[in-house]
Amino acid sequence: MFSSAMQHGLTRIAHSTASSEQDRTDVTRARSAMHSSLTFHVYKSRFLDMKTEYAHSIPADWMRFAAVFSALGDSYRQRILLFFGPGERLTIKQIADALPLSRTATLHHVRVLQAAGLLKRSKEGREVFLTVNKALLLEALERTARYAEEAI
Repeated sequence: MFSSAMQHGLTRIAHSTASSEQDRTDVTRARSAMHSSLTFHVYKSRFLDMKTEYAHSIPADWMRFAAVFSALGDSYRQRILLFFGPGERLTIKQIADALPLSRTATLHHVRVLQAAGLLKRSKEGREVFLTVNKALLLEALERTARYAEEAI
């Protein structure tokens, strides 16, 4: 299941971190059972110092930013946000005309950005204008930067 180079690298890491005879015995057992992916995960978490408390869910205060980062994961949605200047309002037609996508595809991307809270919608007469929710975008980025500074 694992390539010989990967097995060699894992064994080397394990031997360099194994400090006692018991650890070396555990490494040897893990090495002999490396064909099992379950053993690999146990082996990996035993010798690497990693935070596993977020393996199944993220903290509640991060949930509101999950949609923001998911929306920013697409290059067309990033382009849409980059179209806006400071305080600028754009219509969906203006955005669709600037992108090499169909109006339907553009509308989909706009809706994802709206659902994430990154675009706010306002209506004046028959026109629908979009603006960037700068406060949410900055809050998500600042929170991530703070995490990087404090926890990494």
